[in-house]
Amino acid sequence: MTKNDPVRFVLAIHNHQPVGNFGWTIEQAYQDSYLPFLDVFSQPKYASIKMSLHNSGCLMDWLEINHPEYLDRLAKLVAEERVEILGGTYYEAILGMLPSRDRIGQIQRFTNWLTSRLGAKIRGMWMPERVWEASFVRDIVSAGIEYTIVDDFHLKKAGLKDEQLYGYVVTEDDGAVMGIFPGSENFRYWIPFHDPQESIQYMQKIRQTHPHAILVFGDDGEKFGTWPETHQHVYGYGWLEKFFDALLENADDIRCVTLAEAYDEVTPLQKLYLPDCSYREMTEWSLPAERLTEYENAIQILPQNDPQWNMLKTFITGGNWRNFKVKYPETNEMYARMMYVSRRLMNLEKRVTQNACETPEGEISRPQLMEMLEEARGHLYRGQCNCPYWHGAFGGVYLPVLRDAIYRHLITADLILDKIKLALDGSLPRITKEVRDFDFDHHDEIRIANDFLVAWISPQRGGTLYELDLLRIPHNLLATLARRKEAYHQKIVQYHNASHEEDVSSIHQRVVFKQKGLEKFLQYDSYLRKSMTDLFFSPGTTLDRLFYGEILPQSDFAAKEYTASAEILDNACEVILRTSGKVIAQDSTVHPIQLTKILTLPVNSCSLRIRYHLENLPHDAVFHFGSEFHFSGLPANCKDRFFYNYNPHEKNPERHTLGHLGTRLDLVDATQLGIIDEWLNLDIHFQVSRPARMWTYPVETVSNSEGGFEMVHQSVAVVPNWFVQGDENGKWETEIEISFPSDTL
Repeated sequence: MTKNDPVRFVLAIHNHQPVGNFGWTIEQAYQDSYLPFLDVFSQPKYASIKMSLHNSGCLMDWLEINHPEYLDRLAKLVAEERVEILGGTYYEAILGMLPSRDRIGQIQRFTNWLTSRLGAKIRGMWMPERVWEASFVRDIVSAGIEYTIVDDFHLKKAGLKDEQLYGYVVTEDDGAVMGIFPGSENFRYWIPFHDPQESIQYMQKIRQTHPHAILVFGDDGEKFGTWPETHQHVYGYGWLEKFFDALLENADDIRCVTLAEAYDEVTPLQKLYLPDCSYREMTEWSLPAERLTEYENAIQILPQNDPQWNMLKTFITGGNWRNFKVKYPETNEMYARMMYVSRRLMNLEKRVTQNACETPEGEISRPQLMEMLEEARGHLYRGQCNCPYWHGAFGGVYLPVLRDAIYRHLITADLILDKIKLALDGSLPRITKEVRDFDFDHHDEIRIANDFLVAWISPQRGGTLYELDLLRIPHNLLATLARRKEAYHQKIVQYHNASHEEDVSSIHQRVVFKQKGLEKFLQYDSYLRKSMTDLFFSPGTTLDRLFYGEILPQSDFAAKEYTASAEILDNACEVILRTSGKVIAQDSTVHPIQLTKILTLPVNSCSLRIRYHLENLPHDAVFHFGSEFHFSGLPANCKDRFFYNYNPHEKNPERHTLGHLGTRLDLVDATQLGIIDEWLNLDIHFQVSRPARMWTYPVETVSNSEGGFEMVHQSVAVVPNWFVQGDENGKWETEIEISFPSDTL
């Protein structure tokens, strides 16, 4: 080998901020990572260093508004052929959760934007979270992409050894062929945390044994300044300049190229078909919590430095990314809602494009309808951003602001599609109902809607209301999350149980607690945190005992399957849900009870009514019954978000503040309760026909994030409850009304 045959090194940086993230958070990442990295890279002395760069479309949209000068600088670097821009799905959607039409559409839309704004020729793409399935190939190639990056872990799972990874492979599906570059896991852990010379020496060693070798670093740009303690390390202590200097000093051995140059200059190593996979940690996180704990415990007892273990671990993997939709049913709800919008858009687009009739004068023209379709598609694509659809070492699905953003865009897309349908049909029904399997579980759900609200009901899961869209805002008040066990919770318990004399740091490397006493809040729900959840409480149940998880329901109504029927009446839509079961009374006797609840959505009202009928109640038994409701996206500990009460009989009732939305309230003989969120412009009136004990409490989860373990406020629980005793006919009933007035704020 001669000095004219250096290793080709590809520095591929991926920058991303999710849809719905706080502007100040993105600005901080810009100042800490994106801008200083570009400042160092752009120095004239590093003119021979090239890179492939992917900024997600979510981030690009933000940069265009807030820092267009950054994009101007990128365009200049693209013109100088120092930077190759990588495309991908516009809003960083994982391909495995998209129908084929949206995979191609997202990629092509982003390619068009990048070409127009930066003058870039897009040939390669970033694979979101490196989630890979063989069927992606045909859609990626159809969208105009030639190659992508995954982890070398993917290729090892397909049977390659380390010494077979210093290049790229080609793969095929349905006759479509594309290239796949393996990103080095070694680089992922070394850069920028180890001394630059470690990476340099590694590449020099590979050069000695592998002619025409290609080595790829492909990972998050946020680790260059945004991750904890990295900004000082990378820029204050000069790690990045030292790394670039080392590359220049060893230019005879290492040549910095883009993915496009490597793809054009070197022939592929071989043809290879990859298994469904992601990076190693992601496959582990997708496992159920109990199995993940077993997996981690098994790994710990194996000899990490044993050569046989190094050989064996290649064949050990976790689960499939799609099973996040099983691990977190709330993720599946978002996915199903997204698919509903996607299919609806597809069907309306067919009607618009296939309708050859001229639009009547004064109505929306076909070009205008096409513009509206594209606007709806943009919101749909934003609603496909992957971040809240999974959870690993970072917040993900645990972050309410990200879940809320997904629903906000999906609801907005639906509203635009309503306008298109109105233009096509001339009118829309004032109230609608649909009954079908919306969430792909082989059971029918019910969707009812008027001009103000859309309610989604699951007869299979306790006859609960699992999504409630307030169209005026737009906001899903049931974008909730249940408290569930996570494998990393054992670290919290171990830390709490460790004595002060123990060296807990050796057990809990990289464990940071953002709050004290988190072990007290490791509580797990036996049912999803939705609304119209029917609960019978054991003797001695109090608000505090319920809040701390010391009380379990005395029946399984919360998880029962209800029979259901839905009917559109003259002025309303009515859903009737029925079931029966055995319930433990306050004297510990067990009795069979029949429960019927009737949900009514009036035609011209922003309100819901729920009537409860309990039957077959014995005269000599008392039951503690409650109906649990949740309201999400309403943070606690904020002055502009609070509980209040009022006199519902007054024309302009005066509000009496009862505390912020993290307050535990125990109201006796209450008939009403109000909830205000001034930031959302939201007012909720909650009324019951029978005086009730009214409990409120926050549902808070303990989750992991970049900054450490933290408590996250997920939803506000409102639980009207009664001590129930049957009348002479063994019956008891009450009515609950929830309304959302828009003229009281």
